[in-house]
Amino acid sequence: SSNKEIQDNLTKMKWSYDFLIEAIKNVKKIKPNINLINHTVITRENFENLEEHTENLISLWFYRIDYLNMMPNTSLNKQLYVSPKILSKKLINIIKKYENQVRIEICYTQPCFYKWYENYISGFDYGRNFLSNREDVLLSWQQTLLDFKREWKECKWCAYFDDCRWFWDEEKITNAQSIWTK
Repeated sequence: SSNKEIQDNLTKMKWSYDFLIEAIKNVKKIKPNINLINHTVITRENFENLEEHTENLISLWFYRIDYLNMMPNTSLNKQLYVSPKILSKKLINIIKKYENQVRIEICYTQPCFYKWYENYISGFDYGRNFLSNREDVLLSWQQTLLDFKREWKECKWCAYFDDCRWFWDEEKITNAQSIWTK
C-alpha cells in the first residue's frame, strides 16, 4: 500500500491524503518559516513504506519526523505491532540516508536496539509520557506495562534501565495475537 492508500483507508475518505497535502502546502505558503513536525505511528501496514513516507515528508518541508512504535495494549495494537528488532534496522537505514535533510526522532522503543544512534531516541519512558483523563485508558496502559514487559539479565547494568522500563516480551505478544485473531 502507498501512503495515500493507507491514509484514505484509515480515514474512510477517498481524497483525505490529497486534502492533507494541500493543507500542508497552504500553511507553508501563508507562513513559510513555520517548522512542521510529523508524528508517524509505525504499524505493519505502513512499515514497508517508511522510506517513501520520509521522502514525501521531506518534500513537504517538514522540519522533524517523530517515529513512534506501537504499544501492544489493545487487540488491534497487538496485531499491528512491529518488532523493535526489525524496526530498528529499517529506521537506522532511514537515519543514515536522510539525517542531513530532516531531524528524526524515535519514540517508545528501547535505546539498546539503536547502538550508536541513541541520540535519536526520545520519549522512551512509557510511564511519565502518557497522560489521559480516561480511567479505562490508564488502566489499559498500566496493565500492558505489567503483562507485556520483561527484564533481561542484560538489562540490569544498562545505562537506560530506569528510563526504558525493560522490553516488550514478544513471545507474550505473539501468544496474545493468536488468541485475539481466533
